[in-house]
Amino acid sequence: MIWYRQAADAGNIRAMVHLGCLPSSKYGGLSQDLPAARAWLEKASAPGDAEAMYELGLLLRDSWDPPEESAAQAWLEKAAAAGHCGAEMEVT
Repeated sequence: MIWYRQAADAGNIRAMVHLGCLPSSKYGGLSQDLPAARAWLEKASAPGDAEAMYELGLLLRDSWDPPEESAAQAWLEKAAAAGHCGAEMEVT
C-alpha cells in the first residue's frame, strides 16, 4: 500500500485509481474509507482518465449512501465518451 501512496503522491494516475478502488472494496482486509476513495478517484479523473471516471461513477452509484445517481451517471457518461468499454455498457 505504501508504494501506491508514494506513486500517487508523485502524480501516478494508475496508483491513484488503485488507492481509490482498494478502500471501496474492502480488498485485503482494508477498512472502507469511501471519502478517501472518492478523493483519489476524483484526482485521477481530473486529467481525463477513463478508468478513474468509470470507477468513480460506480463508487457513487453502488457504494455511496445515499447513492449520488446524477453524479454517478455524469461520470459514467464521461468515461464512456473517453472510450471505456464498461462505461459504454453502463450508459446504454
